[in-house]
Amino acid sequence: MKKLLCTLLVLITVSGSLIAQDSVVRTEPYVWKNVQMVGGGFVDGIVCHPTAPGVRYARTDMGGAYRWNDVDKRWEPILDWISYEDNNLMGVESIALDPTDPDRVYLACGTYTQIDAPNAILRSCDRGPHLEPYGCPLQDGRQRRRTRQWRTPGRGSP
Repeated sequence: MKKLLCTLLVLITVSGSLIAQDSVVRTEPYVWKNVQMVGGGFVDGIVCHPTAPGVRYARTDMGGAYRWNDVDKRWEPILDWISYEDNNLMGVESIALDPTDPDRVYLACGTYTQIDAPNAILRSCDRGPHLEPYGCPLQDGRQRRRTRQWRTPGRGSP
């Protein structure tokens, strides 16, 4: 009887380990990649169109704005035409989309408030390849206000 119980116990143990080997989940390794935004700076925000899937834009503090290319699955710069003299426009403070027209986009550009630093509201009717100034009577310069606020005594920053 002992022999029969030992044999039965061995058979149960071996069959259990064979079942466990078959239930191992096999996965393929995932390759993580960086998002290519070659302009530099921080990505301050991503804006998605509320009714048009795949229409999205990213803004950076000094590297311009990008539009998502849903076909190529990559971000494409839309402010590469800006000259060195106008490089303040590469700081995109805000992006607004027209909820009724996915082709229309507005960019509030300009990070600093020096007299010679340009600021502009740029608008496009074709998702960004052709942007035109819409007019900006005020200096934006949120960065200047932030810097002053961060360096105020008692705010926790030197």
